[in-house]
Amino acid sequence: MAAPGGNKRSEAVIGAALALLGAAVAAGWFMRNRGLVQLATGLTPMVLNTAVCFVLSGAWLMLGASSPDHPRPARLLAGALLALSAAVTLQYILGTDFGIDASGLHRWLPAGSAHPGRMSAFTGAAFIAASLAMLLTMRPSHPGRDTLALALTTVSGGVGVAALLGYLFELHLVYPGYPLGLVAPHTGAGLIAVAAALWLRLVRERRVHFWQRLAVENRITLASAAILSLLVLAVAVGVFATLEARVTQALSDEFTANLRYRVLLAQAVIESGLQRSRILAGRPAPTRLLRRRLDHPDDAEARAQLEQSASSLLADGYLAAAYYDAAGREIAAAGRRLEHPALAVPLRGVAGATLAWDGGFVVSGRYSISDDKGPVGEALVQTPLPALGTLLNDSYRLGKSGESGMCAQIGEQLGCFPQLHVPKVYFVPTHTAGGALLPMTRGVRGESDVLLTTDYRGENVLAAYAPVGAFGLAMVVKMDTAEIYSPVRERLQILLPALVLLIGAGTFLLRIGVQPLAARLAQSEREALERHHALEAMMANVADGIMLLDADGTIRSWNAAAESLFGYEMSEIVGRNVSTLVPEELRESNIASTRRFLATGQSNVVGRGNLSYPALRKDGSRFELEFAVTTMGSGRTPQMVAVFRDITERKAAEHRLSRLALHDALTGLPNRASFERRVDEALPRRRRGAGQLAIMIMDIDRFKSINDSLGHAGGDHLLVAFARRLQASLRENDLVSRFGGDEFTVVAENLKGQEDAASIADKMLAAMREPFDIEGRALAVTVSIGIAIYRDGDTSQTLMKRADEALYEAKGAGRARYHLAE
Repeated sequence: MAAPGGNKRSEAVIGAALALLGAAVAAGWFMRNRGLVQLATGLTPMVLNTAVCFVLSGAWLMLGASSPDHPRPARLLAGALLALSAAVTLQYILGTDFGIDASGLHRWLPAGSAHPGRMSAFTGAAFIAASLAMLLTMRPSHPGRDTLALALTTVSGGVGVAALLGYLFELHLVYPGYPLGLVAPHTGAGLIAVAAALWLRLVRERRVHFWQRLAVENRITLASAAILSLLVLAVAVGVFATLEARVTQALSDEFTANLRYRVLLAQAVIESGLQRSRILAGRPAPTRLLRRRLDHPDDAEARAQLEQSASSLLADGYLAAAYYDAAGREIAAAGRRLEHPALAVPLRGVAGATLAWDGGFVVSGRYSISDDKGPVGEALVQTPLPALGTLLNDSYRLGKSGESGMCAQIGEQLGCFPQLHVPKVYFVPTHTAGGALLPMTRGVRGESDVLLTTDYRGENVLAAYAPVGAFGLAMVVKMDTAEIYSPVRERLQILLPALVLLIGAGTFLLRIGVQPLAARLAQSEREALERHHALEAMMANVADGIMLLDADGTIRSWNAAAESLFGYEMSEIVGRNVSTLVPEELRESNIASTRRFLATGQSNVVGRGNLSYPALRKDGSRFELEFAVTTMGSGRTPQMVAVFRDITERKAAEHRLSRLALHDALTGLPNRASFERRVDEALPRRRRGAGQLAIMIMDIDRFKSINDSLGHAGGDHLLVAFARRLQASLRENDLVSRFGGDEFTVVAENLKGQEDAASIADKMLAAMREPFDIEGRALAVTVSIGIAIYRDGDTSQTLMKRADEALYEAKGAGRARYHLAE
C-alpha cells in the first residue's frame, strides 16, 4: 500500500492535470482552436460541458488532498458535477433540450453529432458515478458505503477504459454504431485519471475493506485469478487485433488490385474515345472542304459534303458531329448533341475535351482544324462510352455494400457520376462531417492509397482511391466496414463465452491448488538457497567462466573467471538479465527464446552441447563465446548453469581457413568451390519458381598473348583489375568467381528471361571497353561470354556444358561478344 502522503500528492497532481485539461479545452472552444478540443481530424472532440466537469473534478481532488475535513466548497464542487452530468443525461432520457449544451458555440467545428455541444450519455453516466463516489467519500467510513463508492469509481474508470479500447482497436468499424465511440479519447483518459485518483483516496483512507478481510490463501487465489484474467484478456485482445489486421490487410490488397484494374480500364476507355474523336477531327477531307468554305463562303457543294461527312459518323457509333467555320459559325451538324448534361467534367491535358453524363457516358471534344495556310474551322465530335458505365456498375468481389465511383472536383464540391447504389449524378462536399478529406477528394488531388475512413454518407468504409490518369478524375472502390468485419464479430461471439469459461475454470483450479502450494513454496525456497550456496563454492575454483541463472535469464551468481572475461564485478551483474551480455541487435531474439523456453520447455540452447554466440564486455567490445547450458534441479522453472570460454582467436583462425578454401588468392573473388556451391543452392530455388537462373562463363580474349607481352606480374595485375571491374558491373546479388587462369564465371538469379541475362552481359562488355592501366600502359581488353539459361531437367553439369559451348560460339563469331546457348 502506498504511503498516505504519497497518495495525497498523487491526488493533487492528478487533480491539477484534470483542471488544466478542462480549462484548455474550454479555452479552445472560445478561441476556436481545433487542436485543443479535437486530438486529430476525424476523432470525437471534447465538448464544453465535459471540460467544465473535468475542471470541477480536478478542483475537488486538489481541495480534498489539501483539506481532510471536507469543507463545504468540496461538497459544492461534487454537487455541481452531479447536477451538470445528471442534467445532460436527463436530456437523453426525456428527449428534450435544457439549453445547457451551448450548441451555438460548437457549430464552428462540424463533428457529425445530432446534438452539438452535448457530451455522450456514457460520459454523463461516468461523471454521475464519479460525483456520487466523491460525495460518499466525504461521509464517515462504513463498509457498505465504501464498497458502493469503490464500485461507482470502477464504473467511471471502466467507461474511460472501454472508450480508449474502442479507439485503440477501432471497434466502431467492427460494431457499427459502437456507442463509446462518441466519448472523446482525451475524455476517456480523463475519466481513467478521475477513477485512479478516487481509488488512491479510498486506499489512503483505508476504505478498501474486502482485501484486508481475505485470508492469505484467498488473496493469492484472487491475485492469481486477476493475473489469469488479464493474460486471457491479453490473448483475446491479441487474437482480435490479429483478426482485424489480417482482414484489413487482405481486403486492402484486394481493393488495391481491384482499383488498379478499374482505373486502367477507365483510363483506356476514355483515351480510346478521345483518340477516336481526334482522328476524325484530323481527317484531310473535312480540312479541304473547310478551306473551300473559307475561301468561297457561298460554296454550297462544300457545305453539302461536310453535312454528309458529319452524318457518316453516326453509322460508326458516334453520338453527334458538327463542323464550324473559322469564326465559330456552325456549317454542318448531325446527331443528337448534348446540350445540358447532368455533369460535364473538362478533361485536363486535352484542350476542348469533356467527359459528360446524359443517360450515359459521352466524351465530347471540340478541336481546331488547320491546314498549311492556317486555321480553317473546328470540329465537334461526341463519342458514347458505354463500357465506362458498365465498369462503375460492376460490383465484382465488392460484397453487398461495396461499389466503385468516379468523381471530379466541381468548384467547392465533388461532382460524381452515377454508380451502383447511386444511379444518378450527385454532388457531395470534399470533407466528411468530422473535417477529414473524403477518399475521393484525395484521389482528385493525385493521391492513391487504401484507408479506413467515413464516406460521403457518414458510413465507416474501407476505401481504395486513385486518380484516373491525368484527367482530373478519381476513382474509389469501397465497402462498408460492417460487412468487412462481420467474420471478426462472428468469431468474437464464440470467443468471449469461451474466455469466460476459461477464466472460471482457471480460477477454480487455482483455488484447489493454492493451499498446498503455499506450504511447498517455503520449502522450495529453502532448498533452492542450499543449492545456490553449494554451486557458489564449486564455481569459485573453476578456470572456465561459470554462471548461475534463473530460467528467465536473471543472473544469480558467477565466478572470478566470468568477472575477468566480461569485466563486470559480481555485484554489478547479479540481478540483471543475461541479455545484458548480448549485443544489442540480438537481445530481442535472446529474450524471445527465453520466453519460449519458459512457456514450452523447448530451447535451442539448453542441453545442446557446446554452442558459439557473440558476447559483449562491459567496455563494449565484442567477442565470440563458446558455452554450454544445463538445467539444475527439477520443476517447471529450474535454475540453469552456463559454462563458457572466449573462442575469439579460434574463430578468427577458422575464418581465415574458410576464406582460403573458398576464395581465389589473387583476385579475392570466390573460387570454383564457391561457384559450384552457389549453383547447387540456386537450382532448387529455380525449380520452385524463384525467377530464372543463368550461368555465364567468360575469359579474356587473347590473354596468353597479353600475358606473354606483360609478363606474369603484369598479367596478374590485369586479372586483378579485370576482376574488380567485372564485379562492379554486376548486380549486388550476382556471384562472380574466378574459375582459373583467365576464366571467370557468373551466377545470376531472379531473372525475368533471356533479356535480363543479355542485359547483364551487355553491362560486362561495356565495362571492359575502357582501356586498363597496367604498369603505366593503356591496355585494351575484350572478353567473350557464354550464357546458359536454366531449362527443365538441367543440372549444374549440363548448365556448365552449355555455357562453355556458348563461350566457344562467341569466340568463333569474332570474340568481344556474348552468345546465348540455345
